[in-house]
This record gives sequence, C-alpha cells and structure tokens, in this order.
Amino acid sequence: NIGGTKQWEYLPEIQTTDQLWANFKHILEINNPDKLTRPLSKTEFAQVEEEISNLDTPYHAGQFLYGLNGKSQVEVDLDDNHHVFLTVFDQDEIGAGNTVYQIVNQIQREPVLAGRKSRRFDTTLLVNGLPIIQIEEKADGVDAKTGLNQMHQYIAEQQYTGFYSTLQILVAIAPHDVR
Repeated sequence: NIGGTKQWEYLPEIQTTDQLWANFKHILEINNPDKLTRPLSKTEFAQVEEEISNLDTPYHAGQFLYGLNGKSQVEVDLDDNHHVFLTVFDQDEIGAGNTVYQIVNQIQREPVLAGRKSRRFDTTLLVNGLPIIQIEEKADGVDAKTGLNQMHQYIAEQQYTGFYSTLQILVAIAPHDVR
C-alpha cells in the first residue's frame, strides 16, 4: 500500500472457476460486515451467482458494476428470512477503501457448448473478486491480432459467461503490439 493506493495481489493458487467464485464470495462477505453476521450459505450465495451469471452483455455487466449512484449491490434472501442488499462495488472506494485488486492466470475453463474444448485464460484482473479485464498474451513474433481472434473464438464459444460475464475489457498483447 504505497501512497494510499492499493496494490495488485497475484494469486497463483486460483486456477478454476469454482475457486474464483469462492474468492469472490469471501470478498463479498468481508466487505459487508454490517449486513452479514456469518458467511453466506450455499443457498444464499447461489442467488448471487445467478444474478451475476444472468448478465448477458458487457453493457448489462457495466450497468451492474456501476450500480445505482455508483454503488453496485446484489439482493439476497437470507436463510433466516432477512432480506439484504450486499455491496459488490462502491465507486467511492475505488483506488482506496475496501476495494480488492487481484491478478489470476492460467484459469481453466470447461466448455460451455457441447463438443467444444476446455480453455485456459492467460491473465485476468479482478476487482473485488470479479473479472473486469481479460488479457491474452502472445509470444514475440506472434501478432496481437491472433490473441484478439482467440478472444472472438471464446465469445463464440460463450466462454465469457457465468463468472466471466462481468468482463469489461479484452486485451491481446504481444511484446511489440497491443490490441
């Protein structure tokens, strides 16, 4: 934490979508101590997963991430019949406060469409546990357009759905080229 700004934390141990959901759940619980007296149950968190997974376009994801007046929330019916709004993002906290910045890489993605291959995402930047930026890295001598084409393939295969439905920026990068 230098000069009041947050640092990006690299999490090499996170390799699967299930681990990404668990990481997001943990951050959501930590950032909502005023509304939660215990960790979310499977049933409770399933409501959060469904709301995020139902984001069907980057535009809808952007609306969700920005939220109402800069505060993004998910609605959860708790098992004890309480109804709460859990804060996912608060624009006032970006760059400081309770915002968590993480980097994961080589995330294994199972096929979404029948007959397709599983995929491995190079680098994902998470803010408060949700994927915002996806980076595909290409070796020297390979055009960054190749990475862009790869991401178009992932779109066609519906890989940017479910946990990855909050992505806002796709970047293809090679040592001498960025797209």
